[in-house]
Amino acid sequence: MKRFNGHRALAAFFLGLIFWLPAVQAQALILLKPLYTISRAGTRVGELLNPQGLAIDPAGNVYVADTGNNRIQKFAPDGTPIAQMGGLGSGNQQFDAPLGICASNGLFEWVADYNNQRLQRLDRNLNAAGTLASDENWPLRFQFQLPVDVVESGQGDLFVADGARNEVVKFDSFHKPVAVFGGLDAGEHRIQEIGKIALRATERIFVSDRLTAAVLIFDYFGNFLGVLRCPDFQEPFGLAVWAQQALLFVSDAQSGRIFAFDVSGQNEPVRILDAGKQFRLKRPVALAVFKQKLFVLDEATSQILVLGVERIRTAGTR
Repeated sequence: MKRFNGHRALAAFFLGLIFWLPAVQAQALILLKPLYTISRAGTRVGELLNPQGLAIDPAGNVYVADTGNNRIQKFAPDGTPIAQMGGLGSGNQQFDAPLGICASNGLFEWVADYNNQRLQRLDRNLNAAGTLASDENWPLRFQFQLPVDVVESGQGDLFVADGARNEVVKFDSFHKPVAVFGGLDAGEHRIQEIGKIALRATERIFVSDRLTAAVLIFDYFGNFLGVLRCPDFQEPFGLAVWAQQALLFVSDAQSGRIFAFDVSGQNEPVRILDAGKQFRLKRPVALAVFKQKLFVLDEATSQILVLGVERIRTAGTR
């Protein structure tokens, strides 16, 4: 028995020594290669005006909250216009400043209809399929006023970013409010100026705070987990999770830069290859990832820039 314990102790010593000594360790680098652009500034079909929201369905179709034109547009994965719906107003097929959109389930889309103080539900052909607005019978804490973004989980739960109270309201799959977080009750973890929301399965909810230049992290039930900060953040805004690589992309609307963070919160360098004038980011306000492509919605140019994304490993010293 003593010999056995001695061998175990010796093995543990050498194992610890191996991990203590300097070693070569792989470090990640995110490469973005410009591929093509979608749309341009204008009011015709296929054109955008000060767009704010971006989403991609499981088939790769692209949906845009065309804010300046008060409509929703749908594009094929290659950028070909497919459908549009909207116009200024408060009717079932009208919008007043649509700011956010999600299309994660492939059957319906949810739109944050800001000035109409509601969510609109659309089918895959952009036909009106219902609305969700605050109910006076709900407790006051659950009543959202100015929705700026919305995401839907695989379980059908909705998370709504309310720009009036700078908080997130969670609804279950029956569209009943069940939680609210990030608001006044959050204390030091309060959201100061809410931007976009991104969801990583049922594990993490990321919320950009434009005023404090940070991204707040909550669990699926709204409990605060941590915060992502970067010295180069000026106005972190757009968010997108690259599920295959467990990465979070963040677009900075003021600096025009793209950042990436791994699951531990480590900032991974991002480099755009051969970015000509056409692919120069000016005000990226929304992001979406589909397979090996990163879609960047630029409010200033009214374009979607499509970038091939690759995560490579480089040698480094631990």
